[in-house]
Amino acid sequence: MSDGMTKRKQTEEALKEERNFVSAILETIGTLVVVLDREGRIVRFNRACEKATGYSFDEVKGRPLRDIFLLPEETDSVEEVFKALKGGRFPITHQNYWVTKDGRLRLITWSNTAMVDDQGIVRHIIGSGLDITEKQQAEDKILKLSHAVEQSPSMILIYDQNGVIEYLNPKYTEITGYTLEDLGGLTAGASGGQSPKEYTRMWAELGSSGKWRGEVRNRKKQGGFYWESTSVSAIRNSLGEVTHYVKVAEDITEKKRIEQELTGYRQRLEDQVESRTAEISRINEQLRQEILERRTAEEEQLKFMALVRYSGDFICMAALDGQLLYLNEAGRRLVGLDGREDITHLHITDFAPDDQVNHISEEVIPTVEQRGRWRGETRLKKFIAGRNIEVAADVFVVKDFQNGQPVCLATIMRDITEKKKTEERIKRSEERFRRAIIDAPIPIMLHAEDGEVLCISTSWTELTGYSPDEIPTMSDWVNKAYGENRDEIKNGINKLFDLEGKVSEGEFVITAKNGRELTWDFSSAHLGCLPDGRRLVISMAMDVTQRKEAEQALAGRTEELVRSNAELEQFAYIASHDLQEPLRKIINFVDLLEKRYKGHIDERADKYINYVVDGATRMQKLINDLLTYSRVGRAEYTFQPVNVQEILEGTLSDLHMAVKESGAVISFGPLPTIKVNQNRFGQLLQNLIGNAIKFRSGEPPRIHVSAEFEDGQWGFSVSDNGIGLEPRHAKRIFEVFQRLHARDEYPGTGIGLAICKKIVDRHGGRIWVESQPGNGATFCFTIPVRR
Repeated sequence: MSDGMTKRKQTEEALKEERNFVSAILETIGTLVVVLDREGRIVRFNRACEKATGYSFDEVKGRPLRDIFLLPEETDSVEEVFKALKGGRFPITHQNYWVTKDGRLRLITWSNTAMVDDQGIVRHIIGSGLDITEKQQAEDKILKLSHAVEQSPSMILIYDQNGVIEYLNPKYTEITGYTLEDLGGLTAGASGGQSPKEYTRMWAELGSSGKWRGEVRNRKKQGGFYWESTSVSAIRNSLGEVTHYVKVAEDITEKKRIEQELTGYRQRLEDQVESRTAEISRINEQLRQEILERRTAEEEQLKFMALVRYSGDFICMAALDGQLLYLNEAGRRLVGLDGREDITHLHITDFAPDDQVNHISEEVIPTVEQRGRWRGETRLKKFIAGRNIEVAADVFVVKDFQNGQPVCLATIMRDITEKKKTEERIKRSEERFRRAIIDAPIPIMLHAEDGEVLCISTSWTELTGYSPDEIPTMSDWVNKAYGENRDEIKNGINKLFDLEGKVSEGEFVITAKNGRELTWDFSSAHLGCLPDGRRLVISMAMDVTQRKEAEQALAGRTEELVRSNAELEQFAYIASHDLQEPLRKIINFVDLLEKRYKGHIDERADKYINYVVDGATRMQKLINDLLTYSRVGRAEYTFQPVNVQEILEGTLSDLHMAVKESGAVISFGPLPTIKVNQNRFGQLLQNLIGNAIKFRSGEPPRIHVSAEFEDGQWGFSVSDNGIGLEPRHAKRIFEVFQRLHARDEYPGTGIGLAICKKIVDRHGGRIWVESQPGNGATFCFTIPVRR
């Protein structure tokens, strides 16, 4: 029967462990796991689901999935999947959006199955999902970027790290005639035209700086040459390794032709210089200067247009009345306009949300008209669904560089939505941190290396009596709290700013405003630097004043108690020892009286003599037990490793007669080897087993001794099937001379269990009993492990 119970318990433990293991996996994996009953109500919702949706399991438990997470337009399709699963069609995969607690949408890809009972009926639906929202967004972004490259008016090529061509856009094919089939797998110089020296120099510069700019003459597929203005940049992975190079080029053949014509014209003019008069020479110089300025203006214009075109900021040009003239690609993307859509019908106020239109019309435009410029933060309207965009804007008047007259308005805006969110999060975090310090239940001070006290908890000021205004700097605090020790304390505080982690400074005595001395246990940690560069330290304290006072009082009481106990033990030892001699004389003379006069006087006298003999014998037993009890407390204990099983076997040998007479069956489990006092530990086991035999019921005693290790100590138990005892007597029986039964029922002096308690106390453990009347008793005690 015992083996069956043990196996059943082992099976239950294994099942429990397996359930805990499965539950732990479900709660720790990053996959979303949700379990529904047949009505679609949520019965399981793991931590990944809580993190992704913002809902806790308690908030969604028992509620229909469709009422919480599904979009109305997706409810029917998800219901179809649910019906199919209930009908036994599984596994099934699908995708749908979930609406989070804060209203955001998360795209989830689901793999669904079902749990069926023994009759094959579907009882639960299990869905495991992956949140692919960011992945989908990234794919959309890559698709948009791909479209932009494909439709770019510039020639774009991509090489691998060895210069082998992997991609070219349609514009490159349009201008050169080459397709990827013509050049794929060839190096960057395969189309010809660029000299080997130029090609080598370009790749050398790319290898050192990762960038190269220049003008290159290349050959077209159909023959002939063209000129391109080229920019090549390295693309690196997260480890900083170059994986590809991207080339962006503009066809400048026409520009080169004009330059060549200008060069020829300039040469012809120069040929005529010698034969012309000084006036013609002056005119020629003037023309050359104008040509130079025009070329410079053209180059600047090209650079400016490239900057505007490829800038990631919103850049637009508008007429002086605000009518839109130009909007770059980044600006179109930012507000959601098609790259080919005509924007000249728009006014700059059309980009403002409704609540910003008056601000633009009444403040921004008038400021630009009066001062020539307006800078600030505002919001842009999305032309497609989405939230308004927080931007930093710079609106200014563009003037003619020759006559200084206003030509148009220019606007440059940068998306600062994430920056604003970050600033708001930081602001809220800093406020929470400040409130946490102020409301902390312990003294906390935040201070900078120049001594400024930035924040101080209410607990600090209430305990010391100093208000924050009275201790604005660390110097003020130290001067008030530390008196003569202030210089030493200041030096210690200055060293805190060189910390790399937390440090425990120890206990310090400080003086409160009312003159009372407090003992605080300080610890500090470095918190980095403030925006102005000052290093920051947080100092925390525990007020241990009452504990220190209590320790001092306790030390005095402990010393007095030790002295008192020693005196009592000495008294008990001397008293019990000195009572032995007169008691022996009484017993000897009573024995002589009984031998000589028993039966010679009368029956009453014989009875009185028996009373005296019995009383003297009991008194001798009581004195011997009291002497044993006092010796347990007085003796010096030596501890050594001993095998508890060997001690138990020796104890059972000493109890052989009592075991045999009572028919007791004594068993024990695995017992350890521990450091104890061998004699006292044997006495402890003998007293507990002897009691179990003595206080037996009508059945033969069944006694079991066991041990179990837990929390750095061994726990022992001695259980029996005896008469048991009332729980209300559980503490009383360990006191000296406490008995629960009459002497004619169960003999003894009532000291045995008191001796057991003293032995366990001397070993640093504790002893107690668990029992009910008629159901036996289990005496438990602990022995800490000694190193």
